[in-house]
Amino acid sequence: MNLRSRIIPVGHLFSLIVVLVVLNPSVGNAGGEGKPTLHELRPCGPDFLPGPLRFLLFQGCAGADYRPICRRHDACYETPGSDQLVCDRIMFEDLKLASRTSKRPLQAMYRARLAYFGVRSCGWISWRAHQKAARVSVEE
Repeated sequence: MNLRSRIIPVGHLFSLIVVLVVLNPSVGNAGGEGKPTLHELRPCGPDFLPGPLRFLLFQGCAGADYRPICRRHDACYETPGSDQLVCDRIMFEDLKLASRTSKRPLQAMYRARLAYFGVRSCGWISWRAHQKAARVSVEE
């Protein structure tokens, strides 16, 4: 089997994303109907990641659910005057704790480290946007 036959063609990937958008009623829902939005269902990942691309990011590993941790991390970022490093370290400690309860703790720990690397590398974008919005809401 050659490498070319193992790689998913771009057209198939695009078709999968279109199907996910059509079949998932929460995509694009602003929450007005009482149904949770895709961001509420899959909170792990950057805020700017659009709709079905959120399905590409893991929300846990082997029984360890990272979604509550991601929600707390987002809330920490939204707190006016919060320190990004402190928020990220709390998230990492929570991820490590959740990984220990996983069916495959080593794999879960690896994913926890990937998530921490992601927020340390690119989380400043979301943190800065949330801090700016928090300042505006405090001034009003």
